[in-house]
Amino acid sequence: MGHRDHPTSDALLRFLAGEASKAERRAIVRHLLTGCRECIAVTRPVWLVAKSPMRNLENLEKDMTDLQEVRDQLRIAVRELEDLRTRLLGIQASLPLSPADTSPEDMEEPATPASEMHAVLGCVVRDYLDPLIRDLRGAAG
Repeated sequence: MGHRDHPTSDALLRFLAGEASKAERRAIVRHLLTGCRECIAVTRPVWLVAKSPMRNLENLEKDMTDLQEVRDQLRIAVRELEDLRTRLLGIQASLPLSPADTSPEDMEEPATPASEMHAVLGCVVRDYLDPLIRDLRGAAG
């Protein structure tokens, strides 16, 4: 099959569908390699469609790798936040409480700076850090 001897439409369809015989495939490939614009114009759209899923698969693999890296980074951040939570709770536990904090009868006693810090640390952990850790752990999962 020379440059002027175009494959038949049926042969091109079989070739594009992967159903051509070995001899037909070889002849069609040789013909396409001659640069026949007519046959290349017929086959190019099929090649582009066939390449598109491969590009999408490559992009998906890259996205999955990137996503795994993000998840790994989130897990590291969660561990660091859990360490911070433990440190803050340790600081909170070391603060002396005022009598008003430990006894309902002493509610008249003014709060001390240590007891105020104790309450602030409890709020930070409970209201901010715990939900943040929970949400990031969920995102990493």
